[in-house]
Amino acid sequence: MWVSAMRIYNGNNPCAEPWTKGEGEAALTRFYYDALQRKCLAFNYFGTKGNQNNFLTRESCETSCPVWINPCAIGQPTLTSDQHPFRCHQGAPCSSGYYCHIGFDESTTACCPSQGDPCSLIVKEGRGTQSIQRWFYNQKTRQCQPFTYKALPNPCTAPPRNPGEGPFHATRWAFDGSTRKCVPFEYRGLRGNANNFLTREDCERRCPGSDPCSQPLDRGVGSAGLQRWYWNPQAKSCMAFRFTILTLLMNMGALHR
Repeated sequence: MWVSAMRIYNGNNPCAEPWTKGEGEAALTRFYYDALQRKCLAFNYFGTKGNQNNFLTRESCETSCPVWINPCAIGQPTLTSDQHPFRCHQGAPCSSGYYCHIGFDESTTACCPSQGDPCSLIVKEGRGTQSIQRWFYNQKTRQCQPFTYKALPNPCTAPPRNPGEGPFHATRWAFDGSTRKCVPFEYRGLRGNANNFLTREDCERRCPGSDPCSQPLDRGVGSAGLQRWYWNPQAKSCMAFRFTILTLLMNMGALHR
């Protein structure tokens, strides 16, 4: 016996049964649960036979079966034991390979895959200064091949101001790599990407601000002479200089190369 909040069934879970029109000459509007879309949809029931995936109203279908909106841009969210999305928050983080998609409200907040199905994605070298040897699956050759990966997944490097999809209107913050600032944008509640923060403080805490390597060298003013290092963008290397005061900018605070 299978029990829902509204009905008691004999046999299998009706939400797991396939949709069928039944037999007969009637044309009755009923609702069935589509497990792939996780939605309750209308259909014409012919009046006899069929199965238990057959509800008089949309409300009774949605009460009996796990209906929810998938907010993830790629793949499916992490599910709980009752087959509903796991609602992540600061005290309940997502597992490895997932990030906390902060939706418009609790119903659209879930742990979404960071990359979805890795075998179906196009290989990307990433962005950054580190070079790490990794492997990717080539769908054309159906083989795993090596490539050089230049960065680790970072929400700060995802395209900023991705509005996502949906009917909602929420103010969020994203890190703009071109200006190296956190900027507001309108989020529609679903999908989008991980470069999506509830507050400016959250964004600035997670993503770097002004790039110290882009600041000009400041030798300071004073008589004390201390050796320090700074980044020379023309030479593309760290170079030594004589620092003559304790007050310093970020691009002359390195004690070591």
